[in-house]
Amino acid sequence: MSLDHLWVVGCETGSLHVSQACAGIALFSCARLCSCDARQYHQASGAVIEKRPGETERLITKETCRSAVVEATIIVAAAVTLGMTYAAATGTGLFQASPAATSAPAPADVGSPYLTLEQAEDLYRRQSGLFIDSRHPDDFVAGHIRGAINVPLHDFGDNHPILSILAPDQMLVTYCDGEDCNSSADLAASLRAYGFSNVRVFFGGWKAWREHKQPTEP
Repeated sequence: MSLDHLWVVGCETGSLHVSQACAGIALFSCARLCSCDARQYHQASGAVIEKRPGETERLITKETCRSAVVEATIIVAAAVTLGMTYAAATGTGLFQASPAATSAPAPADVGSPYLTLEQAEDLYRRQSGLFIDSRHPDDFVAGHIRGAINVPLHDFGDNHPILSILAPDQMLVTYCDGEDCNSSADLAASLRAYGFSNVRVFFGGWKAWREHKQPTEP
């Protein structure tokens, strides 16, 4: 068995570092096996005699060779097992996820009526919801989430144009200044009362959106 073969074992199991350590030990055992080659041997009484320069003769039996083979086999098997275990635990090698499986983030779970900043960002990026600013018009003009429309809470009622423009099942995301402002939650409740079934509240509001440098205007 060669170093190249053990190297392949490590690569294919997905844990090159773990398998290399075992491979070094396996090579030591294989070296014992290689000492039983045809360089210097004398078959007599089922034994092999090896003599190296500067060393005394030593007897290496066939049982020793077989033992070396068994050791090398066990250690290589251990290298594969450890490599597979390490790869499975770290998600590398054979267990590494394919690029296609990780290229696109999963859609945000918007089952809750209240959105986190990450969920609001996801909806905005996917253009899956209309953002509605419930603040005073002056605050809206000073700065708002890009693409949002202004529906001040005190202006919303039976004759508001939004009632005839938006589809009842359209995703609507209301927001105001931030966690200290309740007009976004109140506007969301009013929209639901008028038949809009897919209304969410971005409670972090304008403050969180601006602090995290998300798209704004003007």
